[in-house]
Amino acid sequence: MKQEEEERKNNLEKQVIQVLKSKENVVRDMVEKKKGVIVFGLKEKVSTTRKDRVKEDLKVARPIIGEVEDDNTESGEEIEEVFRLGKYQEGKDRPMKIKFKTRVAATRVLEKTWKLAQTEKYKKV
Repeated sequence: MKQEEEERKNNLEKQVIQVLKSKENVVRDMVEKKKGVIVFGLKEKVSTTRKDRVKEDLKVARPIIGEVEDDNTESGEEIEEVFRLGKYQEGKDRPMKIKFKTRVAATRVLEKTWKLAQTEKYKKV
């Protein structure tokens, strides 16, 4: 009888720990998603290696962020990572995801995206 109770208690503890870990992962994922901005309509340079494509994408992302941020911040200093979504196919442009170091930086950029529509270069982005 005592042994059965002990087993139930252990099983219950394991289940609680499992649920807590899964909830923690969900919260972490939500926070990570809010740190990203997806940009459509950017031309993708033809590069042979993934490393070259990442460098080119970073060169493209910095001026865009600089366009929407205030003049007193260095363009792109808050960028953590830049990558394209989907599989690479030559001649096809993929959306670009710009991941920022903080959620605040991503929100600040999203709030000022209206500035892009006022520029000729980024009108269709």
